[in-house]
Amino acid sequence: MSRPHPERSPLEQFVALSVTLTGFDAAELWGTGQVRTYYALLPSIIGDAIFGRLLSRWQDTWIRGEGDEPLLETLVKEQILEDPTLGPVARNLVYLWYTGGWNQL
Repeated sequence: MSRPHPERSPLEQFVALSVTLTGFDAAELWGTGQVRTYYALLPSIIGDAIFGRLLSRWQDTWIRGEGDEPLLETLVKEQILEDPTLGPVARNLVYLWYTGGWNQL
């Protein structure tokens, strides 16, 4: 029996996605002082609709793979990174966390 999933805020979803994509833990990301900045920056670049789609896809992926790290990694690859729209955005998010820069899509 699976346990119920508490509703996570969009900001919490963004951090959880960033943790999974980058390999950093949430404390490290918060420690950069950039979480809220990047959270606001992303939709300003890609638009609210695509940002919402990314977070929604991530939430669905996380629920399906929760507790099974290899499965979660596979689902992220298949459902997000290989998506023709969301993949470039997710890869740019990783780039943003590592370099502070954004590659033009």
